[in-house]
Amino acid sequence: MNDKVEEPGYVQPEKLELIWGEGFMSPGGPDEVARILGGHAVDARVVRDIGSGLGGADVALLRPGGLLLVSDWLRGPGAETEALVEELVAASGHEFHMVTLPHIAECAALAGFTAIQTEDRGLWYLGEAKAELERLNFATGERFTGDFGHKALDDESDFWQVLVRALEARAMSPGHLRAAKPG
Repeated sequence: MNDKVEEPGYVQPEKLELIWGEGFMSPGGPDEVARILGGHAVDARVVRDIGSGLGGADVALLRPGGLLLVSDWLRGPGAETEALVEELVAASGHEFHMVTLPHIAECAALAGFTAIQTEDRGLWYLGEAKAELERLNFATGERFTGDFGHKALDDESDFWQVLVRALEARAMSPGHLRAAKPG
């Protein structure tokens, strides 16, 4: 048994790779990355991966004519989902604040971005999350337990159950935003 202790505020990438695939910290793999890009080629461009965190400096450095491509976990609209969002955050073992997809679009507009497009991926991800929970409880679970211990598997499974409920209630969902910096 290998009950590794995870630092508060830190997610071990190896855990997510077991669920989402090697090299991926979010669902969907290369197909979802292509969807985030929205048909935009990145080969001759400077790409700044903001990652988890504020990323303000990277956005501020975006050159005129550049593209802002965002993919994040977002809360659903309405106060009725607040308790489920709080339960999801608590189940994650981390502290973070979630905003809505329209709020992200409003922030982009206030920052001067144009051609703003948003895409809510919650309905797609609901099916994926149910399959991930199934794999976690069966096929992936044995390897997960071997790598991280029984408690880690139990905690991850509990989180995924809350995640599925949150997706079903539209309390949260992954979403994408694409926008252009004029110039």
